[in-house]
Amino acid sequence: MTSRNTFTAIIWVVIVSLMFTTVTNGQGKNKPVTKPAVPVSTVQPFTLEIDDAATRRGVIVTLAVDSFTVFRCPKAPMQILPGNEGSIVWKETLPGQTDIYITATIPNVISNLILEFEGAKSIIYFQTVGSIGGSRPGTYTQEVVLKPTALKQELTDSQAQVQKLGDELTKLKQQLLEKDKQSSEKVAIVSNQASNQSDLDLLKMLEQAVYLGKLNVVEANIPNHKGHIKISQASRLIRTAKGNIVIFGIENMGKDIHSIDVIRSSSSKTVTTFVSGKALPINLTTYVAVLVEDILDTSNSNNLNNTNKVNPVVESKEVVFVINGVSVTAKFS
Repeated sequence: MTSRNTFTAIIWVVIVSLMFTTVTNGQGKNKPVTKPAVPVSTVQPFTLEIDDAATRRGVIVTLAVDSFTVFRCPKAPMQILPGNEGSIVWKETLPGQTDIYITATIPNVISNLILEFEGAKSIIYFQTVGSIGGSRPGTYTQEVVLKPTALKQELTDSQAQVQKLGDELTKLKQQLLEKDKQSSEKVAIVSNQASNQSDLDLLKMLEQAVYLGKLNVVEANIPNHKGHIKISQASRLIRTAKGNIVIFGIENMGKDIHSIDVIRSSSSKTVTTFVSGKALPINLTTYVAVLVEDILDTSNSNNLNNTNKVNPVVESKEVVFVINGVSVTAKFS
């Protein structure tokens, strides 16, 4: 009986010891397990703007292996200085252009980059990344726009200068318009005076163009028409600085109405007021004034010594009238 009680007591001691051990050691086993922190998103913005304060704000450009990032510069940089020379390489579009293409060559590098311009510089911090199979959008910075403060001020000054020049140009345009207006008024006055003088000259010419009868008469039949015409010089030859003015009379003696197709000269320029297709009524005489440019008649050697350059002597002239397709040559003297 005594042995059984002793055995029972030993069992209880063992149980209590186990329970005590479980309670004292259970703190570690029952300690709550902390879940790992959620990783920060790695999505990178497509474009980053870098000004003089970007580095102070902690802006970091992410460059990727085997993928170019475009650095848009306000000017072509004078030099590019990377902190870690072996981690990146760059290419320019063309010499003198402002876009620079930079790609990473080694992943997991953090360094900086300095781009020097004339009168300004940009300091950029960058990190490099790499991935199996190549980079994807959102895993690196694809475009960087550099805005150095010094060049921003230079741009502002340039814009102000452009505005100033624009204002001056507007002022000059207004002055030019005023000058044009004054010039137009002067031209109008001179033109009016010239018109008045032209009227007097016209009256003088008409006074000189006294009817002399019919000189240098030429006649012609019009085929396929019941028509016969007669062309004659009907006025004195009026010599002017511009040429000879002569009036012709065209008499339609047929039974059909004819029309003038063209008036020309084979050796000089002619000017007339007639309209192509001008009708020649039956049994009436139509008068046409023609201005013929002077040309010296070299057939007369005496004319070669003529010193009157304004009104050279013309011994004989011819004007061609085309009437219903028939050419009729009329002389004047």
